[in-house]
Amino acid sequence: MADPTLTATAVVEARRQMEDSAFGRERLQTAVARLRERLQETIAHEENQRRLIAYEKARAERDQLAAELKAVYPQFEAQLRYLLPRIVENDRQIEFINARAMPTGMERLLGAELIARGLEGWRVNSSDVVRITRELCLPAFKHDPHASYAWQDR
Repeated sequence: MADPTLTATAVVEARRQMEDSAFGRERLQTAVARLRERLQETIAHEENQRRLIAYEKARAERDQLAAELKAVYPQFEAQLRYLLPRIVENDRQIEFINARAMPTGMERLLGAELIARGLEGWRVNSSDVVRITRELCLPAFKHDPHASYAWQDR
């Protein structure tokens, strides 16, 4: 409520100050809204920059790993493709000799995988040992719908 004792000039001045204050408040509210929008844009931009750094790091590591896999796997695949069937065939020979053709006075033969792994049998401390030649499924490096695996003895 306006003070009835105020002069007309004071009332006009009070009204002007009130309108100036309301105008200033509206300008500040608009500025705050714009600043909030800008803050959200800045936060989003900073988050995107963090994501971009993580993305680029993951992509660079991926490219390095892909090059390493391409350099290593085909040779590894070729070596195991050649080695594993020979071990399996030798195991069959050893199993036959141990079961039916053991020379007198000789010890049972252990398979190549046991010897290589420093094991005396396929059970250690009441636990079965996983056999590489039985459990390994080696996917072929080059995709072939008719031959998905380079090695799979099942």
